[in-house]
Amino acid sequence: MPGKPIGKPRQTQRDKWKQRPCVLRYRDYCDRIRAHAKLDPSWDCYAIEIAAYASMPPSWSQKKKARLMGQMLRGKPDWDNIGKAVCDALFKEDSGLAGGTVWKFWTDSAHARTEITVLFYQR
Repeated sequence: MPGKPIGKPRQTQRDKWKQRPCVLRYRDYCDRIRAHAKLDPSWDCYAIEIAAYASMPPSWSQKKKARLMGQMLRGKPDWDNIGKAVCDALFKEDSGLAGGTVWKFWTDSAHARTEITVLFYQR
């Protein structure tokens, strides 16, 4: 799914009626994930793999961008919050998942995206 990966923000009761910009961005991100995914709720999913490609800041030098292109991102957003956002978007009840992995990488702004692989149980 194209676009900047976004982690799940900490929400309060107040966010239901007075929504902060971070919550609006998160909900838009979840809506875009649902629009790109073609998941049938009856499918038996057991794990999920997520690769999040975040864009580098435009203020960085070309040399620094070239050095970090494709390298693992160890900053924000947190990997667990990206996983929570994706699972909340795709599954009504994500407690049925047995496991999952999230990897974060640097990329240029034109290629920011979230790649999601859902693993299904084969009987």
